Amino acid sequence: MLGPKIRRLRELKGYSQNFMCEKLKVSQSTFSKWENGAEIPYSRLVEISEILQVTPAFIEGFDEKIVFNLFNNQSANGLVIQASQMSGEEKKLYETLIGTMKSELDFLRKALSECIKTKNKQT
Repeated sequence: MLGPKIRRLRELKGYSQNFMCEKLKVSQSTFSKWENGAEIPYSRLVEISEILQVTPAFIEGFDEKIVFNLFNNQSANGLVIQASQMSGEEKKLYETLIGTMKSELDFLRKALSECIKTKNKQT
C-alpha cells in the first residue's frame, strides 16, 4: 500500500497534509483517503513524488525498517541504512557512489586551494 509510505515520507519532510493538498490542488479528504490506502492515480503519484523530491519507484520501495526516525538519530544526520538489509549489489552501488563523491570532494578542495593561492598572489 502506497498511502502509509506517502504519509511517512511526508512527515519526514515536515510537510503537512494541507501543504500537500495546496500543491496538488485536492481536498484534504481526498488526500487523507490516499494516505489511508485508497487507490492513487499514477499521475497523482508522480505529482506527489515531485513534491516529496523522490521518484515514484522510491515511494513504492520505501521501507521504514531501513530508514529510521530522523529526529531520534544523532549519529548519521538522521539517515541510517542497515548494511545487513542491503543486497550485495546495493552495497557495491553505495561504495561506488561514496568513492565518486570522495574523488569529487578531493578535486574541489584542490581547485579551491589553487584559487586561493592565485588570489593571494594577485594581492
